[in-house]
Amino acid sequence: MRSLFCQLRIHVWGGLGSQLHAVALAYSIQKRYPHREITLVLHSSGVTKRNPEIYELFPEWRYLEIDDFNTRDSIQTKPTLFVIRHFFGKIVKAMCLMSGIIAEENDGCMRRVRSWTIAVRGHYFHREIETDFLQILSERLSSIYKITQKGEAVIHYRLGDLLDLQSKQPIDVSRISRVTEATAVDRDCLVFSDSNIQAVRLLENLLPSVSFKTESLSTPETIFIASESEIFIGTSSKVSYWISLLRIRVNQAEKTFMPREDTITLSKLGLTEEEITFY
Repeated sequence: MRSLFCQLRIHVWGGLGSQLHAVALAYSIQKRYPHREITLVLHSSGVTKRNPEIYELFPEWRYLEIDDFNTRDSIQTKPTLFVIRHFFGKIVKAMCLMSGIIAEENDGCMRRVRSWTIAVRGHYFHREIETDFLQILSERLSSIYKITQKGEAVIHYRLGDLLDLQSKQPIDVSRISRVTEATAVDRDCLVFSDSNIQAVRLLENLLPSVSFKTESLSTPETIFIASESEIFIGTSSKVSYWISLLRIRVNQAEKTFMPREDTITLSKLGLTEEEITFY
């Protein structure tokens, strides 16, 4: 049996966008510590329960699924017990972080994985994505998916759970329509969204002269088609971030448009204001 400290678990919450960040981190750690046995632990808890889409893209990694989506129900029934466990859990986690037994790797600098780290728990989001990993991702996507309909312009409009959240709202459709009108007038626009029909209706109400089409595809296929399009208009979503990374770092594509408020986030991922047009 191999030592416990040869094994490393990377915990991740969320859909494919978050899972890709975890896999990118796994590649980086494997380079630093090639002897480590890495397992990606996929948690189902979050705003929306999602099924893993990462397996087909990166089958070579070990995965462990933990279905904790309904954990919040038990919290409501036993609030006192939850508070006590949460309090002591925070103390234990702080001690483990200080010792390096647990790492975070959220920005690629602080609380990094050490040779004795056994678990990584974070969002791994504010880290520059290596071009080598983006190249691998691009090759995997193109080997699995084929472009059945290639829109000259692709819009990725995240709606979904944002429609029900009080703390965060979707990008105003008028902003997207202004970019569409300036760049894709008289063209067909392919719209991808977690609320396809609603997204198309919102856009058609403001731009009736543009032909908006939509198709329900998997997240990986959406990323692939959008990364290959002539024009891409994204919103504040990890899916849009990955599309932008592939377009610019791998395909050297121009005409990538993202919301102004994502400037700092995209810079942490390794993209500059010179490479993206912010609206």
